[in-house]
Amino acid sequence: MSTAFRVGVLVVMALLFLSIGIFLIGSKDFLFNSTYRLKADFQNVGGLNNGAAVRIGGIHQGTVKEIDLPSQPDGKVTVVMNLKSATRNIIKKDSRASIKTEGLLGDKYVEISFGSPKAEAVAEDGTIASETPKDVSEQAQALTDEARAGIAAFRDNMDALQHNFLLRGFFEKRGYREAGELTQHSIPRLPTRTPTKEFDFDTKDVFDKTDNASLVESENIAISISL
Repeated sequence: MSTAFRVGVLVVMALLFLSIGIFLIGSKDFLFNSTYRLKADFQNVGGLNNGAAVRIGGIHQGTVKEIDLPSQPDGKVTVVMNLKSATRNIIKKDSRASIKTEGLLGDKYVEISFGSPKAEAVAEDGTIASETPKDVSEQAQALTDEARAGIAAFRDNMDALQHNFLLRGFFEKRGYREAGELTQHSIPRLPTRTPTKEFDFDTKDVFDKTDNASLVESENIAISISL
């Protein structure tokens, strides 16, 4: 294999990888689609970065191109987005932009709501209203409330299972339904007096098995305790 051939193969492979990279980057930033610019003003963008996705109806339809600080202290942060031209049919002047998070601590993205059918269409470089993004603590509190509701529902389901006639025998064989029943008849403390008599029994004579507490059913065993 000649040196010229090897060099030619390397050049072709480099051009191929370069083309694939340009295609992937261009697809992500919609460089090969007809787009228009849209703006939304926020008091706080909550960690949104350039290049973040813009979703409409949960579908990736644009990209954040710029995030500009206000010129005055009482101004708002302007988020400039590039969106597919086809979205002009569903984004109207009464649409609202909100900043959301993938999961609890994931990447930030912009979600734009559908506009109403009779609302005016957005223009190039137009601005739509926005919603204040929720911070991490607020999102965590929503998750906490859902977890509590889930635990309560689980307890209700377990209580229903305990009274189900198909599973009632399982809980009765266990000896208790609720954990509180384990201490219902507990003795707070042992007597301090010297016992009148002491008895020693082999485990096999009292229990049917050594690894559980089921008493042997026998008429010959009678135990009385005097306190």
